Amino acid sequence: MHRHSLFNRLLLDKFMPEVSIIIATHNNEKTIGKSIKSAQNQTVRDIEIVVVDDGSTDGTYDLIAAMAASDARIKCVRQRQNIGPGGARNAALANATGEWIAILDADDWYDPTRLEVLLKAAQDYKADLVADNLKIYDHVRQQIILQTNYGKKNQVAPLTAKTFFDVDNPLQRHPMGFIKPLIRRKFLAEHKIVYDQAHRVGEDFLFVGEILLQGARAFVVPGAYYIYVNAISSTTRKKSPHSHSNVASTFSFIVRGCNELLQKYGATMSSEEHHALLRRRWLFERAVMYKDMRAALDQGQFFKATRICITQPVVLLIIGNVIIGLLAANARRLRLASIRMRIARPVEAGRRHIATSPPKKSG
Repeated sequence: MHRHSLFNRLLLDKFMPEVSIIIATHNNEKTIGKSIKSAQNQTVRDIEIVVVDDGSTDGTYDLIAAMAASDARIKCVRQRQNIGPGGARNAALANATGEWIAILDADDWYDPTRLEVLLKAAQDYKADLVADNLKIYDHVRQQIILQTNYGKKNQVAPLTAKTFFDVDNPLQRHPMGFIKPLIRRKFLAEHKIVYDQAHRVGEDFLFVGEILLQGARAFVVPGAYYIYVNAISSTTRKKSPHSHSNVASTFSFIVRGCNELLQKYGATMSSEEHHALLRRRWLFERAVMYKDMRAALDQGQFFKATRICITQPVVLLIIGNVIIGLLAANARRLRLASIRMRIARPVEAGRRHIATSPPKKSG
């Protein structure tokens, strides 16, 4: 290497931040500020925050630019045309200079210690990728309603491609494809891994799947430090106004993603990985049928809906999973209401007692 080029590289390494947090955003002026602030408030201070505005038509860009003006760690990249989350994240990756890449969606946020926990695990286990669990936030109830339990309860657990394929399926209420891991940037560069811009949904699964199939040393920490806003409320089934996910087409894109991974890595993946990915594709194909069944019911085509259930019994498992999720969410809501009622009763009784008690006579 030329001495001048080597010197430039040494300078770059010297000033390279430890972590680049990448955020892709499109028309998220209501939520992007909270996301960026959660990145700014990390206990790890040696960071940069690369925010790519993907053709927003609201005040998103102006908000990012204003925050960048007061914090030199924020890089603001503007794309005039919307190309989707995968393409926007690729633009963020191209502008990132950190040793590690951390992913954050524009309507989610981090716990303040998230990067500290993930970096420690990465250093302890010499990892290329470290993921954590998610705290699921219900946008209607405006509170965290549950926490995922990927990996093991009280210890750091290895994450393999087989495990990832097994745990990411429609029978899981919150599939593992939702994770937003910490990734060594050098690993991405060496293996030429980027987001598939053609996938506007399911792009996270493909990205992580490729990293694992390329042999990354990957782990999951037991805690949950990423707050994930559910696109669909578990209690009302109402879609978040800040989510841009196309829920109706998600399953079809996921099936297509499985086919692409099988075509690209089928010859090199192990038999266990191959079987797990085939099973995942099969389950999501049935999930597409479940959506078809729901559409048939909505249109009053009861014979068609019945035929789908009879010929594809696994659809009934998916229906059962949805019902169990709704019942669990409502049970939690009723439990909280009962607790509040039990607390309120003695307080109210005390107020009544004070109100009705005769005044003490003065001595």
